[in-house]
Amino acid sequence: VDDAAFAAGSFSNFLWVTFLRSNPSHDVYGVEERIEFKHWGCREPLIIDSRIKPFHAGVLEMILKSLQGLRNWGKRAAHFFNKHNGNAYAQSDM
Repeated sequence: VDDAAFAAGSFSNFLWVTFLRSNPSHDVYGVEERIEFKHWGCREPLIIDSRIKPFHAGVLEMILKSLQGLRNWGKRAAHFFNKHNGNAYAQSDM
C-alpha cells in the first residue's frame, strides 16, 4: 500500500485501496501457494500487492470548488425531488 494512513483511515478506504489497485491473477501471493482442481490456495499469510502501478490512472482528489458546485446543484434540484417524493406527491394531488 502506498498510503498506509489513508488505507487505515476506514474500512471503506481499506477495501478501495486493496481491491481496486490489485489484479488477482498477478498481485496475490501466499506461503506454500498451490493450485488444486483449478483453485488457487495458500497457507497464511496472504499478501495482496495493492501499490499504485505505473499504468494506473492518477489518484482522484476532491476539489472544493467542484464539491460546492455539486452541493449548489443539489439545493436547486431538491425542490423537484421533494415534490415528486411518494408522500408529498400524493398529498399535493389530492
